[in-house]
Amino acid sequence: MRDGIYRIWLNGAHGKTAGAVYLKDGDVLACHKSYAFVGRYIIQLGRLIAEVRCKRLNDKSKPVNMPDRDDFLLRVEGPTGDEFAVLNATVPDVPDFKMGFEITWHSHA
Repeated sequence: MRDGIYRIWLNGAHGKTAGAVYLKDGDVLACHKSYAFVGRYIIQLGRLIAEVRCKRLNDKSKPVNMPDRDDFLLRVEGPTGDEFAVLNATVPDVPDFKMGFEITWHSHA
C-alpha cells in the first residue's frame, strides 16, 4: 500500500457502509458516519496489520454484540496489493465480534 487516501467499505452487522482512510508512514486515520479510527499499521509479507482505536460518533449504529462500548481497540489484518486490501477485523476483548473491510486507492493526500 502506498501513502494516501483510500475508499473503505465496512461489512458488519448493520450491512455495508462506506468511509475514507488516510494512510501515511505507518499511521492510519479513518472515518465513516458512525466511527472515527486512529492507529498504526505495518505491511509485512504482503499483509496489512493494524491496531486502531475506534471512537463511536453517534448512537445510531451500535453493534449488537457490543452495544455499550463507545471506545474500543480493533485489530485489522489481511492481504494487500499496491492499491487494494481485503481485511478482517476483530475486537480482542469481544470474541464474537467480526467485521470485514475493503479498501481501494483514491488519491494522494
